Amino acid sequence: MSLAILATLVFWAAHMAGAATMPGQHGNHPLWDHHSFKTEPTFSPPFVDVQLPGVTAPGHIMFAQFGPEATQNAAMIMNQDGQLVWQTDPSMTRMISNLTPAKLLNEDILLYWESSSSQTSQLPVNSQGVIRILDSSYQWIFNITLNDPALSTHGQFASLIDPHEAFITPSGTLLVLAYDVRPWDLSPVGGPRKGWIRDGVVYEINLPDNEILFHWRGSDHIPINESYAGLPNATTEDGSEDASMAPWDYLHLNSVTAFEDGILLSSRHTCNVYYIEKGSGIIRWTLNGDRNGEFLMTPPASFCWQHDVHGHRSQEGRMLLTMFNNRNNGTIALDESYGMLIDLKLTGQRSVTGITMYMDPNESLSSVAGGSMQVLDNGNAFLGYGTQPVMKEYHMDGRLASTWRFGSPGSHLVPGAGSYRARKYEWRGCPVKPPKIAGCRHKNGTADVWMSWNGATEMRLWNVITDSLEKSPSIALTGAPCTGFETKANVKIRDKAWVQAEAVGGCDGATELTRSEVVAVEEYCAEW
Repeated sequence: MSLAILATLVFWAAHMAGAATMPGQHGNHPLWDHHSFKTEPTFSPPFVDVQLPGVTAPGHIMFAQFGPEATQNAAMIMNQDGQLVWQTDPSMTRMISNLTPAKLLNEDILLYWESSSSQTSQLPVNSQGVIRILDSSYQWIFNITLNDPALSTHGQFASLIDPHEAFITPSGTLLVLAYDVRPWDLSPVGGPRKGWIRDGVVYEINLPDNEILFHWRGSDHIPINESYAGLPNATTEDGSEDASMAPWDYLHLNSVTAFEDGILLSSRHTCNVYYIEKGSGIIRWTLNGDRNGEFLMTPPASFCWQHDVHGHRSQEGRMLLTMFNNRNNGTIALDESYGMLIDLKLTGQRSVTGITMYMDPNESLSSVAGGSMQVLDNGNAFLGYGTQPVMKEYHMDGRLASTWRFGSPGSHLVPGAGSYRARKYEWRGCPVKPPKIAGCRHKNGTADVWMSWNGATEMRLWNVITDSLEKSPSIALTGAPCTGFETKANVKIRDKAWVQAEAVGGCDGATELTRSEVVAVEEYCAEW
């Protein structure tokens, strides 16, 4: 495959985490070091170990960490140095996953999935939730919900969207997934005649009114004997309600994207990629990852338990397919996970004509769930390793460009920390909420102040304004450079003083000024 073809692919991305580094404990396991901030005391973004052996593409890193060893569940944007730029409010008790940048009507947006119910920090495999869509000022512009009476989910939920996917189509609609528990004859695969399946359903939803424009049900098109998933032990012969609480997840749909006039669908448990004709719903072709199929494979394109499948048109009659190839499902021996770019010929005899694999020769990583692969504007590949707290960027030729590590790896079956997906994107954040300042005084007539502006990517300097009851406001500090998410400075103050931060620079230009609220400086620093 030529480098010119690969270089034509255009994709999206984002940032990483940031100030004082704090060790912690979680039961008998040490927490990965995290940062703490005076201005945002509830934020605990992880310390990021950054290795840069090569040249990386510009952009911010975006992810939403989870797991028992994660410092907290929150969606985050960081810069390439591992400094926090923005994160969601961690006081929310609902699980957040799959932070994704996208374009909607040619405007940059962020999407993330949020659970419909309170739950733990574990990866939400079988959950229901809502898709939050934010603009570049971090304001919610759409809250997308799915309510289909035909779905059986064992409970009442405000929205039934599965956490695995939220894809904005070129026409401005949203593709999501949901699951449905259905009775099913499992005797053809050695199960009970009165068994249960966890069916996968694809939905296209209109923005902003949540109208269902299209839906497609996996069990109508994909036979159960294509599945590699084991039958659950709780499945019983009598088809009782108890057995329906542990249905067989024979498909496990985890990726759905638009490609030209159809839909590209990934099924983890069949190790297949399906291309669906949107009008009729028929499967136009199937790329089999672990068995002989309709594609002539020279070389062989073996994959299984995969995530994050995307298609890109390289030329007429051809497709460049990208995916994260897990090669693990949590029950088999550990195999190395890696990114794949597969060159497909779709006319005449369908065939695989080229494969590029992205893996680090000095570090073998095995991810049992989650994971992502993204082709960046310069042709680099950016990988998130799912249940492994690692992201890597590779050059077009497969050489390693960078590694970001943000947590403890945990064990094979119980992740320490991870992120379902990770993205890199040249994000421009213009928060509508003002900056923040916090301060404490010293007995020598000075004060330490800390300043931050959650989500601001364009500001570069800080001014500090101070005042007292007896005096008029004065500039105590001008032009202090930003030093990560939170900047600390020492300024002179009077008795009964207050302080105010003034951010210099913003989305309206380098001279834009934005002020924080006024904060009294009453406590002594020794008491903080």
